[in-house]
Amino acid sequence: MKRIILLLVVICIANLKSYGQESERNTGITFGLEYRYSAFTSGEMEWDNEYKSSLYSNANGMSLRVYLGYYLTKNFNLNVGFGLDRYNNPGSNTAPLVLQGKYFFDNKLKDFYLFAEGGPLLDLSPAGSMDKGQTYGTGIGKTFKLSHILKISTSIGYCYQNSSNDYFGEKFKRNSMIIGVGLYF
Repeated sequence: MKRIILLLVVICIANLKSYGQESERNTGITFGLEYRYSAFTSGEMEWDNEYKSSLYSNANGMSLRVYLGYYLTKNFNLNVGFGLDRYNNPGSNTAPLVLQGKYFFDNKLKDFYLFAEGGPLLDLSPAGSMDKGQTYGTGIGKTFKLSHILKISTSIGYCYQNSSNDYFGEKFKRNSMIIGVGLYF
């Protein structure tokens, strides 16, 4: 993992030479890899026996997502994303498959964008131990161009998940703030 991070840093530094090229516009197919940190502001657990409890105060999560998208216009990007999420306190795993729309602003704010996404949570484990349900999110972000094709994206937003786990008999409702950073090609 350290070698992959080091390789990405070297690629980013090597591409800084072409940072000044602003003539390209947003077009074509995009590919992205994004890491997100989730800090829960509130949430609820429910078990099969209908006992309910609030999520722990130090509940959090991490997510790694891959996006494949296309610029429908120079301001609007539509992405299909898949990821793996891990939540702590209480522990659970999800596999979101989302459709994401990004609207990029014009003029001096052209690198800022709004995003909205939503989709199902898939249970990909043979034992049925992953949560299934739905996820929705929205937020704002900013891209920083490193080269003609490479961008770093940062974002902050809100995410809602409604999920259940038949294997463990748990249901979750999570409201969380998300902070993300990603590489987009």
